[in-house]
Amino acid sequence: MKRMRICLPASLLTACLLFAWNWPAASTPKEMQEFKGALEDHMQSTVHYYHEDSAEIKDFITMNGDVVKIIQTDDTATPENEEKIEEYSTKIAVAFTEFELKRDSIFFFKKREMYYYDLEKKEFLSSVHVMGNSGVEQFFKEYMHDFTKVLTPASLALLLLLLSAIIIVPVLIMIFHNKSRSVSGTAGQA
Repeated sequence: MKRMRICLPASLLTACLLFAWNWPAASTPKEMQEFKGALEDHMQSTVHYYHEDSAEIKDFITMNGDVVKIIQTDDTATPENEEKIEEYSTKIAVAFTEFELKRDSIFFFKKREMYYYDLEKKEFLSSVHVMGNSGVEQFFKEYMHDFTKVLTPASLALLLLLLSAIIIVPVLIMIFHNKSRSVSGTAGQA
């Protein structure tokens, strides 16, 4: 009984600490809502076949980090280095998202991707701009094997039904067409 008094609080404390450890650091509901609204607008304007309001944020973190952008690339035809680089510190939101793509109004795909957003300038960034940050790299490594694009089960069943109809319908036509010929051919001989 005495052992249970010690083990129960210790296990509850461990569970609370593990839960708090996995909680996204420094992200607030306001930042997440701001990102979600910007993500929806970004998806509708840039992702072809995006199914409206299907974006779901699976994991989300915010952090202060550095952004490196190449504003102008170097012209190799001239000896001068004309490359212009913009580097600044900002608050970055990183999200692992899942959304649907709708093709031909009947086929749906689920796709998972990572998005990076500058909360101060209100613009989306590419991974090249933010990969120098250790927090972003760690978050990316955590989900890098989960980037997928798969057909939803209902769409897969519909696709298999359509493909099987291509094979079965001609066979059924052949069977019933040949039966009517053989019946009419035997009737004429008698």
